[in-house]
Parts: sequence; C-alpha cells; structure tokens
Amino acid sequence: MFIKKSKSIWSIIILIMMLILSSCSQAAPSDDDDEEEKSKIIGTWSSTGGDSYAISKDLFVYNDGGWGYDFAGIIVGHEDFTEKSGYITIKLTSVGSSSSKTAGKYYLMRWRFFNENSVQMSNAYKASGSEDKNTQIEAELEFTEANGYFSFYGDYIRK
Repeated sequence: MFIKKSKSIWSIIILIMMLILSSCSQAAPSDDDDEEEKSKIIGTWSSTGGDSYAISKDLFVYNDGGWGYDFAGIIVGHEDFTEKSGYITIKLTSVGSSSSKTAGKYYLMRWRFFNENSVQMSNAYKASGSEDKNTQIEAELEFTEANGYFSFYGDYIRK
C-alpha cells in the first residue's frame, strides 16, 4: 500500500514539475543581442562599388557585383570576430564562372579598422600569386601581407 501511494505522489510531483517547466517562456531577443552582433564582423557588408561580403559564424560569401569572380565557402579558421583586424580562412564550396579558384581548396580574406558600422576588407591577391591552396595551413602561410598579398583594401559598410 505504501508503495502505491509513493508512486502516486511521485507521479503528481513529476506532473507538477512538467507543468511548471512548460509554462516558462523564453525571453524575447533583447537590444543587447543586437548590440552583441554589431560588435562582431559577422553580418553583411557592402561597398559603393557593388561588391559585398556576407559572413556568418560558419559560412562566408563574397559577391563581386556580377563580374564572375564571386566565391563562397565554409569558414575553417579565423581571428576573434570582435577584433579590429583579422583574417578568415575559407574552404571554397563554390566559385564564380570567371574565377581561377577551385572549389574544395582554401583561400583567405582579411579585415582591418573594424567598428560596428564600417570596415576595410581585402581578398588575398597579388600579381602572379596563388589563387588558392590545397590545405588550410598552406593557405594561412601563403596568403599574408608579408608575402605581398592584401595590398588593397576596400571600404565596406554594414547593411
């Protein structure tokens, strides 16, 4: 008899706990969440020249404005997204029709002078330089300012 009453009591306690938990609602996103996102390079950035970058936690897209040199990929390495300058290493998943880059290989972009509404960005480029690399490590060793890449940065604003 005691066991039956114990099971009933536990069943009631579990039922009450489930009702309490199900009645709790999640807090709505706050302005603090928006401010936190603005403090990161994550977002969509465009220039007056018509090109743009879309950066999420995991994905990267560069749209060149219709010239066929656009590319997209998975972010495999990066600096802290809140830093004033840094880099993103991308494993390319797609490339534009005019591009010499190859899907499946690795590439880098850099940013500098970041604040919540503007930034300067650059894709790895130098005359007679590499377009991409076979591994992430090769890309991060090759695509550096010291090796002559990133000599031009464009100005971008947050969309």
